[in-house]
Amino acid sequence: MTHDSDVFDDPEVRAWMQHAIDELVPKLRESAATISVVPDDVGLGDIKFALETGMTLLLGKPLILAVVPGRKVPAGLVRAADRIIDFDERNPTAAMDAIQRALTELVPDEPPC
Repeated sequence: MTHDSDVFDDPEVRAWMQHAIDELVPKLRESAATISVVPDDVGLGDIKFALETGMTLLLGKPLILAVVPGRKVPAGLVRAADRIIDFDERNPTAAMDAIQRALTELVPDEPPC
C-alpha cells in the first residue's frame, strides 16, 4: 500500500471491517448495554475500544465506562458515557457493585447479570 492510497481500500482492512460488521454489530445489538474499561490511550492505542464505543453510541445503547483511578478520560468521552465508575483493580467487588447499580438504573427491564 502506498502513502497515497486509501487505507479503507486495503483488502486486509476491508476484511477486518467486514468481520466487525458480522461479529461485533450483532453482539452489540443483542446487548442491553456496553461496559468498557477505558484504555490508557483512548482511541489511539485501542482501536477496538474506539469502534465498540462508537457503535454503542450509534445503536443507542447505554455506555458504562470503568476507569482505573488516575486514568485520564477525554471530555467528549465523559459526555458520551451514561455512567462512569471507578475501577480499582484492588477492589473488583466495589466495581462490580457499581456496574450492577448502573445496569439496574439504565436498563431496568433487563434481568440482573
